[in-house]
Amino acid sequence: MTQPPAPEPSPPRPSVVAQRFPRASRLRKRRDYLRVQSGPSIRRRAAPFLLLARFREDDGPARLGVVASKKVGGAVARNRAKRVFREAFRTLQVLPPRGVDLVLVAHAGMGPLHMPAVRAELARVIVGLRRGLAPTHRATQSPGSPGGAKRPPGRRTP
Repeated sequence: MTQPPAPEPSPPRPSVVAQRFPRASRLRKRRDYLRVQSGPSIRRRAAPFLLLARFREDDGPARLGVVASKKVGGAVARNRAKRVFREAFRTLQVLPPRGVDLVLVAHAGMGPLHMPAVRAELARVIVGLRRGLAPTHRATQSPGSPGGAKRPPGRRTP
C-alpha cells in the first residue's frame, strides 16, 4: 500500500524571541517618565493618543512608555490600550530615531482600538517626529518651552 503524501511544511514562523519587547526598549522607572513628561522636546497629538518625546544623552535604542489613566476606562480597557500601543511600537521599532524616549498618553473616550489604525497613526507621528527634530538640534533644545525657561506658575510679568 502507498501512504498518502505528507502535508506540506508550514512557512517558518518568527521565533518568540524575535517578537519580544525587550527591556532596553521600555521606560521602566518613574524618573524616566517624569523626565519626558516634565519637559518634552516634542508633543504630537494624534487621534487615540498624545505623544511626548525627549532625547537622551546616549545613543541607545528608542524607549517607549505608555500611560492610561482611569479616564480611559476600567482595568481591562486600560490594559488593552497599553498592549495595543506597545505592539504597534514593537512592529515599528525601526522608525523612531535612536536616543529618544517616547511616552504615549492614551486619550479618554478613544473608542475601540484596531491595531492597523493605531499602527498607521503611530507611524505617521513618528515619521513627523524624525522630520521635525534632527539630531543636531539635541544640544540647542531647551528642556522648557521653545522661548526659554518657564516662569513659575502664578507669577505674571506686567
